[in-house]
Amino acid sequence: MKKKNLLYLSTLGFIILIFLIYSTSLYFLGSKTNSLEKEKITGKITQGELAIAISVILTPPSLEIIKPKNGTYLTKIDLPLEFISNGITFMYNLDQNSNITLEEGIKFNVTEDDKTYALYLFANNSEGTTTKNVTFSVNSTKFRIDYKNYKDRGSSTDFNKSTFEEIQEIENVVLENPGFGKIYFDEPLNLTNISGNVLDLDSYTNVSFNNVFINTTILNNLNKSATVYLYNLNLNNPRILKDGNPCPSSICTIISNSPQVFIFSVNQFTRYSAEDVPTSPPSGGGGGSSFIVIPKPPEIFWVSVSNLEVKLTQGETKVYPIVLTNLQQEPLTFSISSEDLERFIDIPESYFTLEANESKALRIQFSADENILPELYLGKIIIQSGEIKKEIPVKVEIESSNTLLDIYLEIEPKEKKIYPGESLFLNLELFNLGEKTENKADLEYQIRDEENKILLRFIEQITIGDQKSLVKGVWLDIPREIKPGMYIVYVKATVDGKVASASSVFEIKRRGISFSSPIIKQILYGISLVLLFVIVYFIVKVFKRIFKKKKMYRNPNSKKIREKFSGLPPNNFSKESFKE
Repeated sequence: MKKKNLLYLSTLGFIILIFLIYSTSLYFLGSKTNSLEKEKITGKITQGELAIAISVILTPPSLEIIKPKNGTYLTKIDLPLEFISNGITFMYNLDQNSNITLEEGIKFNVTEDDKTYALYLFANNSEGTTTKNVTFSVNSTKFRIDYKNYKDRGSSTDFNKSTFEEIQEIENVVLENPGFGKIYFDEPLNLTNISGNVLDLDSYTNVSFNNVFINTTILNNLNKSATVYLYNLNLNNPRILKDGNPCPSSICTIISNSPQVFIFSVNQFTRYSAEDVPTSPPSGGGGGSSFIVIPKPPEIFWVSVSNLEVKLTQGETKVYPIVLTNLQQEPLTFSISSEDLERFIDIPESYFTLEANESKALRIQFSADENILPELYLGKIIIQSGEIKKEIPVKVEIESSNTLLDIYLEIEPKEKKIYPGESLFLNLELFNLGEKTENKADLEYQIRDEENKILLRFIEQITIGDQKSLVKGVWLDIPREIKPGMYIVYVKATVDGKVASASSVFEIKRRGISFSSPIIKQILYGISLVLLFVIVYFIVKVFKRIFKKKKMYRNPNSKKIREKFSGLPPNNFSKESFKE
């Protein structure tokens, strides 16, 4: 049996060795073959001397004009000059006027409208000059495209580069607003197929945060299939909204989703946005589970911020912009007010009207009085139009003027969501702004809820000494009885009566069966180890039993064998009975 096993192993090793030698030879021979193919070397090898004569024929440069094309351009400025050539120097002229030297493709202007021009292009090298020409016309009153919101922005199409004839079937049109999103039309568009001779993309299209819109009542020629890109939404379980309502799968299809970009396709155009799919907890009951979906009111306006964090020193004033956009096809009247912020906030316009798809930048001013108590203040900005109301939480943090310290507070993103009874880790860095060598600071840590109630507080005293900065890690034990929700950790340092502070928001999650919980992970690891031990134990036991039986049956003198076959006649009990 041992000889058989040795033979098997030797054969297997020999096969593996042959395979390795064959693979290695293929690799090296393949590399040489590829290099020969790249060099395009062909011919026959014969005996005797081999003489190769190489002759180089030099010719004037090649030249091909890509743009302008033989058609009508709709603008006198920024006309394209694009070409392909292997020449060394280049020149061009219009209508055989003075030559202009250039190094690469440029944009050029013409002076007269409703006129035909001839462009001459020259490419030179040491062997001569190649000349090409093209005729084109300019008529800026024939048709106009207003697209200043997209011109030279991201990958947006530059319509000035196309002729009137080309825009009647223009492909790969892109409207992009960098940082917010873009629309890529999947099929050719006839931009001239409208009532009138002005295509106003600025007024009747919009690409903004979580919003793309085309007024297809006015621009019916843009009601085509397209791919929509929405940037920086960071959605976990996205759903496409068409005019504020869930978009049916017959119209919208999700392509991909990441924190940076959400991509989906549509086969018609209107207003599109996205949201995370709302979930509702199942209701209790005997026979099963059910849930109630509360209809979400349609989005009629968009606000650029979801919350504001304002930090001021005593006597300081800062302005924070908020952009408001009317998403409707009719005017909307807005009212702006505040709650618990009256001592800080100045709203320049409390009432105003926005036309359809109009945006307005509100400059909200925050001021801190010189004698105000350095503290953390919470409030809201309320924006309302009709029955629709949006509230923007505002956190105002006031520090002392001429403070001797500055504080930097950071909570790692993965630590910003914890369970009741766990600990919150704070990364603190204190910067010494004073000249004293023995600065002592009272550090106060607070946990506050959304109503600004203090739930946890403790104070410690530290000495910074002559250090420029001090890095400190702090664990805060969160009470087990705390309710799920959003909370604020507020840290303030007091030196000689001057207060410096920092704050951050974190979330207390509802405790349940979560496999990401550290306790659950430890339990699962323990169960896995026990199961692994049990499995290994039984495998070892089975193999031991099999081995023991084999050994027993191979030894005819075994006591157990004799006992087992003790009832057989003596002639039937022999060594030959146990041969394999």
